[in-house]
Amino acid sequence: MYEININRNTKIPSGIQIIEFIMKILAFDPASVTGWSLIDDKKIIQYGTIITNNKMSIGERLNYIAYEVDKILDKIKPDIIAIEDTLLGISGVKTLSLLARINGVIIQRCYHNIKAKIYVINVTSWKKVVDSISKVLRQSGKFN
Repeated sequence: MYEININRNTKIPSGIQIIEFIMKILAFDPASVTGWSLIDDKKIIQYGTIITNNKMSIGERLNYIAYEVDKILDKIKPDIIAIEDTLLGISGVKTLSLLARINGVIIQRCYHNIKAKIYVINVTSWKKVVDSISKVLRQSGKFN
């Protein structure tokens, strides 16, 4: 195997095909209305929400979230998954308990279905982490 460094000024010999490297980062914001977005090259290219009915039992809500996460993963097949961590101290124990359970379901479904790198990220670190992950992986050309 040969390593070839290519930048914008590199002249490509005829007969050589360059395949563009695309990295898909799927991000989740676990909450009573769970948001998700697909990020490529620091741009959100797709997004949505998973909405549960607060009249559902906790088991029904978590099962529905798991089902919806499975559908998203099957459709998108991300390279990296970023999940916002549960923020302590902003709400009561009941809400914090629900958010932690939702977070756990999302992590488990992502690991079970994709086995991509999963990052649980502190809210204040989000942008810095996405920029760093994107830069490192694009430079290395691999997803280790």
